[in-house]
Amino acid sequence: MRFKQNLPFLLVALTAAAAIALWVATGPDERDLLRLAVTEHLKTLPGKAEFDLVGDVADVRSDGRAVYLLFEKKDGAWRFSKDLGKDFAETAQKPEFAHPVAERLGRRLQERFGGEVVMTGGMQYEYLLTRDPDGLVGVLTVRFAYGGGRSGRYVERFRRENGVWTSQGTGSVFDAAAAPR
Repeated sequence: MRFKQNLPFLLVALTAAAAIALWVATGPDERDLLRLAVTEHLKTLPGKAEFDLVGDVADVRSDGRAVYLLFEKKDGAWRFSKDLGKDFAETAQKPEFAHPVAERLGRRLQERFGGEVVMTGGMQYEYLLTRDPDGLVGVLTVRFAYGGGRSGRYVERFRRENGVWTSQGTGSVFDAAAAPR
């Protein structure tokens, strides 16, 4: 007899559970929610853009250039976090990042010329972010002038791993005339 008294409660509980399961099964997945967040963010930027998602990064192409935007899930929703190109440039300008780069450049010049090299002008820095098959790569190019009006470039590559830009080995030194484009 007791079973018959609990039957309406069981039916309500089973119906609610089925409704929740159906909602979860047919609701948008995380990828769709992230895609929607990227689309909404791009509406705030000028011009028309297309994008691909690679993990939590949107590779955005607009007006012939690419930017890489990081999105994070906060409070249950995907939100724009940072422009990784700007993040690379800002990080590369910090002393704790720039000093080791300058030291590696100095070592490469000493190896190449067999002794000290005197810089005759300031150094100019360029920052580029690109994607290769293994992930995002920051390319730091340092233009410099040295002895007798000669100029050159030092190019070093960095990979973003666990939110940190990590050098991919000692960079390369090029004479300005022989530098790759």
